[in-house]
Amino acid sequence: MSSWCPSGQVSFLLGVALLLLWNTAPAALPQESEVHNPHTSEADVAAGADIFLHHCAACHGESGEGGMGPDLRVRRYRHGNSDQALYRTIRRGIAGSEMLSTPLPGKEIWQLVAYLRSLTSGARKEDLPGDPERGKQLFDGKGRCAQCHWVNGRGGRLGPELSDIGSRRSSRHLRSSLLTPDEHVDPKQWQVRAIDREGEVVVGLRLHEDTFSIRLLDTKENLHSLEKNCLQEFKVLKRSLMPSYRTTLNDDELDDLIAYMSTLRGQ
Repeated sequence: MSSWCPSGQVSFLLGVALLLLWNTAPAALPQESEVHNPHTSEADVAAGADIFLHHCAACHGESGEGGMGPDLRVRRYRHGNSDQALYRTIRRGIAGSEMLSTPLPGKEIWQLVAYLRSLTSGARKEDLPGDPERGKQLFDGKGRCAQCHWVNGRGGRLGPELSDIGSRRSSRHLRSSLLTPDEHVDPKQWQVRAIDREGEVVVGLRLHEDTFSIRLLDTKENLHSLEKNCLQEFKVLKRSLMPSYRTTLNDDELDDLIAYMSTLRGQ
């Protein structure tokens, strides 16, 4: 795309460096407080279940199995595992995510924490029909997933990192995402398209946009820094760069791929 003006195409090495900074994990949280939940009776758990159904199930599933939000049946949470850390996460939300702060009274938040504890205490490994080893081969091979997704230190950077996807999403949600990716794509991962004055097109992922310029990562992981006054069109297409696997993989292969992805729970 040498015709892009005036910034042109930034080198691949610079693109990788920027992406490494962009995907850097958040800093470690301070040591968790030792405050414990004062509302842990069976009645509190039952009340927490009702609160969860009305306020949380739309994103996390009716049984906490995950959906738009993470699977909450795991015993380890990314933002802290103590009672106080869970209370803080529910109360304040998580910056930069769809997890918003809540106006619920303190007692009801503690009851939610009690209900979440009941989910993890009864958690067990999901019995899936697929074979994880075959699924890994599909992930790296026929499925071409590793070309776009980073897993445990290797892979592509175009799609979200999947190193812990098995702890964040249920198998049902994984299947739905593979078959109908446009219905589950994060707005940060929306496909975008830019066309310059000569009609050349670049399609990819928007990394940054300000009043005068746009920075895009194309489907080959080349970074483009574009001046808006040099474009005849720029569109956010509001769909995923990932294609549907409905016709790419058969039912058995989908089972295998999901079985493998469900084993990815971070290191």
